[in-house]
Amino acid sequence: STIHRLLETRRGARDQDDDDADNDDSSSLLSYKGKFIRDANSPLDADVVVVDESSMLDLPLCAALLAAVKPGAQVVFVGDADQLPSVGPGSVLRDILGAGAVPAVQLREVFRQAEASGIIRAAHAINAGHLPAVPTRRWDPTARA
Repeated sequence: STIHRLLETRRGARDQDDDDADNDDSSSLLSYKGKFIRDANSPLDADVVVVDESSMLDLPLCAALLAAVKPGAQVVFVGDADQLPSVGPGSVLRDILGAGAVPAVQLREVFRQAEASGIIRAAHAINAGHLPAVPTRRWDPTARA
C-alpha cells in the first residue's frame, strides 16, 4: 500500500486551495497539511510503521507520515540510499543515514542479479567513484534483436 493510502487522502484535498486560489505562493505545494485524514489528531493505529523504498520519500510526504505516527511508535525506513532520490524535494533516506543519529544496517549482498551481472559491476564501480566499463558493439542494421 502507498503512504497516501495509509494516511487516507481526503476527497478533493488536492483540488481545494481554500481562499488562496489566486495565490502564487509555491510553499503551499510543499505541504500536505490538511490533505490527509491521518495526522497528529487522528494518528495511525500502529506500534511499528515500515516504510519500504524510502529513497523515493520526499520531505512533505515524510513530514505528513511522521505527524501521523502515534507517540511511542517506531518507524523503520528501508531503502537504498544509492538509488535515485524522490522526484519531490529532499533526500530523506540519504539525510537520515548521513546524520548518523539513528541506528542503521547496510546490507551488502545482492540477491536480484548474479554477482557477475553487468548491472552489479557498474553499480559497484559508480559507488567507488569510477566510470563503469560499458561493452560496445558495432551497430549492424541487418542483425535482428
